[in-house]
Amino acid sequence: MYKKTVLIMMFLGLMVSVARAADVDAVSRALDVYTSDYYASPAVPVPSQASVAPAAPAPVAAAAGPKRHEFGVGTEHYLYKYAERLDDGSKFMSDKGNFNGVFASYTFRPFDVDSMYNELAHMLLRTEVRYASGRVRYVGSNEFSGIKDYSYELRGLIGKDYQVAPLLKMTPYSGLGWRYLNDGLDANQPGGYGRESKYFYAPLGVNIERSLPGRWLVGFNAEYDWLINGLQRSHLEDVDPGYETLNNKQRHGFGWRASLKVVKELPRMSLSFEPYYRFWHIDASDVQPIVWDGLVVGGGQEPDNTTSEVGLRLGAQF
Repeated sequence: MYKKTVLIMMFLGLMVSVARAADVDAVSRALDVYTSDYYASPAVPVPSQASVAPAAPAPVAAAAGPKRHEFGVGTEHYLYKYAERLDDGSKFMSDKGNFNGVFASYTFRPFDVDSMYNELAHMLLRTEVRYASGRVRYVGSNEFSGIKDYSYELRGLIGKDYQVAPLLKMTPYSGLGWRYLNDGLDANQPGGYGRESKYFYAPLGVNIERSLPGRWLVGFNAEYDWLINGLQRSHLEDVDPGYETLNNKQRHGFGWRASLKVVKELPRMSLSFEPYYRFWHIDASDVQPIVWDGLVVGGGQEPDNTTSEVGLRLGAQF
């Protein structure tokens, strides 16, 4: 009976406090005292009005992070140089010309994965494709201009993002690539024949990106390309239908590439400007028989050669 009377008096006192209160804190303290007494729980010290910390400022929205699905498209222009050298290092032939092309990419990042697969959270899977064509000048035993060449490349990559600093991200990656080049020199040029170059290779590279004020970003890419297998097809039948196509295997070689990218981020997309350099050095191939009218009339080999491409890319990412 005594406890009920005390509770009723406390309740009435609380109502009077509510009617008179000039601030909410008084009501809150009254409720705390009433509740703790009713449940007989240990008292929790309540900080005084003077010790209450000021309200924290509203959080500022963070910059948009990488997207789960990202598409990229663009155009490129580059200067193409190809040279073959004999065993003594002297130049045997060369091709030079300007190429124009297009490229596209798709990147998938597996966000929102189950906690047991946290290692996947910052990984990325990317496919890349590019196509380019141009007119080249051939200089060898003869000289020809206006030869139409074209090339395409397909790549599948896997990598992982590392936020090494608040504004600095590093993404190492690897994968597989396929490069094809068609040299349009043919029977229309005296002594000429068409050639096809095929490289199957494994890229190993790293992207480094640095965020800048004003939603700008600068990035650097460096990549080493290990030649797994190469094939050079020389269409000698363009010279004389009696010849068979010569197929030379290329087992040793490497490539490397580097680029500097500047990106401007917009609300729905980003635009990029990227000068780059690509290089290949392929050792001399094996020797295969040259066959004419079913008879072996000699042996053919693809000499040691180098390819360089210096260019500029303009792209957009969505």
